[in-house]
Amino acid sequence: MTEQEMNTVRELNKKIRDLEWRLQALRAEADNIVPILDGLPHASATKSRVENLTLKILDSERELDNLREQFISAALELDNKIENTSLNQQEKTVLSLRYVSCMNFQDIWLKLGTSDAKIFYLHRAALKKFLKVKVD
Repeated sequence: MTEQEMNTVRELNKKIRDLEWRLQALRAEADNIVPILDGLPHASATKSRVENLTLKILDSERELDNLREQFISAALELDNKIENTSLNQQEKTVLSLRYVSCMNFQDIWLKLGTSDAKIFYLHRAALKKFLKVKVD
């Protein structure tokens, strides 16, 4: 297993957050659309601004659903690989919190109630052992 494979879940999590922000922006834009009614006849376009925006929102929602499914399957797979290694329980917990739960180091040491130095040490040792071991 490589470090890039370890970070797959974290990257998917970032993509999900980015897409959620984009979707939120699209929905806000849709709320701000006000039709201009001046009483004069206008040529009708094949697609209106509302239709275009609606299609973007629907496409983004579909993409978000797909990313969430990928995230869940990748997180489960990585968690199984971490649990099936010969690491001690503290090392497994640190790796799982960092790479499966996508927590930053400060949140990890606050959650576990240990020092930041201890978390960095456990992470470094666990990562070194985990990346050496080929997990099926």
